[in-house]
Amino acid sequence: MVNKCCVYGCKSRAGLNIRFHRFPKGDIGNKWISYLRQFNPSFEKKVSSNVCGLNFDPDLDYEISRTTDRKTSV
Repeated sequence: MVNKCCVYGCKSRAGLNIRFHRFPKGDIGNKWISYLRQFNPSFEKKVSSNVCGLNFDPDLDYEISRTTDRKTSV
């Protein structure tokens, strides 16, 4: 379960009606990590690491992939 945002200085926590995003895999995920290390050089991504939606520019066009509910998938 998501407890809080992993971005240095961000105080967002679960339950505040804020969307949290998992790190993407591959090159994009590595770019996220490199960016976060600019502000916190000791940042290490963990399985539970998530970034809250408040840390994304609302003017940027980015796609959020949704997971499929295993109970309803065919």
